[in-house]
Amino acid sequence: MTRVEGAGLDVLFEPVQLGPMHLQSRVMSPPHFSAIGNLWGTDKDAEKTLAYWDRRMDESLGLIVMTGRIAQHMIPGFEPTGMSADPIGFFRLPVWMERARAFRAAAHARGVKLACQVTLVANHPFTASRRLSSPVFNNPPHVMTRDDIARTIAEYRWSARQAREAGLDGIEVHANHDDILQYFLSPMTNERDDEYGGTLENRCRFLVEMLRAMREEVGAEMAVGVRLNMAEYAPEGYDLEGGKAISRHIQDTGLVDFIHAVIGTPWGNPSYVQPHFFAPGA
Repeated sequence: MTRVEGAGLDVLFEPVQLGPMHLQSRVMSPPHFSAIGNLWGTDKDAEKTLAYWDRRMDESLGLIVMTGRIAQHMIPGFEPTGMSADPIGFFRLPVWMERARAFRAAAHARGVKLACQVTLVANHPFTASRRLSSPVFNNPPHVMTRDDIARTIAEYRWSARQAREAGLDGIEVHANHDDILQYFLSPMTNERDDEYGGTLENRCRFLVEMLRAMREEVGAEMAVGVRLNMAEYAPEGYDLEGGKAISRHIQDTGLVDFIHAVIGTPWGNPSYVQPHFFAPGA
């Protein structure tokens, strides 16, 4: 990343402590796939991906968050469509540990910390209730039972163990933009009448139980954070005050070291993918 003197952004290049994770700068590269290679593909694809990241890493970068889709239990009779309809995910791939350790070694050689995002996008086939977040979705998802929730929390726990054994520095839990966790957090998509719906505490219960399970696996040696949608900007969704209330509730559990704040929805306006004409920090 090129430093621009006098741009008022010097603080970005100052070090910061996130729980046990000391970053050499405050610049983070969020999870994304490159059109060059695939870390989980062939050996040649993985080499291309690591070469891509090697070009992006220098002393101005503090943290890289790599992608991490968890395995999903597929419900009989539901068509396995969608990006998260994956019975294996990334963490259960036979190459995951080797590739994650290679990525960590490359990052640490540049003084850059490496974390992994943990993602489970909703609707494929799970959801919190029959209410969907988008008017363009038309697939009938399966409303999660308590057994589904417990099984999913166990998969988050196992994935956290994999990240710890790979020597990663942190975990970022994806709880935004149509992830199953946001479907539970949002009053728009959570119409449950059990202990996982209704009040703010109940709507946060799934996320808190999952964070507790992951923290039990990684202890204090890894940073744990949440990528949280601070305002949905959608009909019947929560606004900024609602997002702040969720954020405070998560913070008060003592289970997280940082919150990665974003806004918007995957289909609405504003979208979480911002056009390039926005000013820095907008």
